[in-house]
Amino acid sequence: MSLLSQGFPLLNKLGPRTQALGVEIDCPFTPAMLRKIAYAGSQSSSFVHATQNLSELAEVAVTAKRVERWTKRVGQERTEEVEAAAEAYQSLALPEQQKSPVDQVPQVACVMVDGGRIQIRDRRALCANLGETTTSSFITVEGRRS
Repeated sequence: MSLLSQGFPLLNKLGPRTQALGVEIDCPFTPAMLRKIAYAGSQSSSFVHATQNLSELAEVAVTAKRVERWTKRVGQERTEEVEAAAEAYQSLALPEQQKSPVDQVPQVACVMVDGGRIQIRDRRALCANLGETTTSSFITVEGRRS
């Protein structure tokens, strides 16, 4: 029995558009749910764990294989987008590469880094160890004309 005949009204409405969206015709999920599936698949430690998360949090039953397929597909598409952007950047002349990719560039950018030593004492041991800490922050500042 096909999913279309099982009463998935969204698929009946989408019909031929499901292929244009890149969704298999027998897929019972909306594009919004597929985004959640891909997110769960990419953030979880395994595809089985992703299905458990989706079952508990999104209240949807999905197989680990479908999570794997959809996550890998979205990952492949994202990889292709990044590679195309990198290739377009590399094809630019050097002066064009030096320009900012955004129109509004902050007037001032500040990076602050501070480091220090911290004494860590093991209560069971008679000696203390010194550890190093590093703290940093990145701040952008916009000036206002008076």
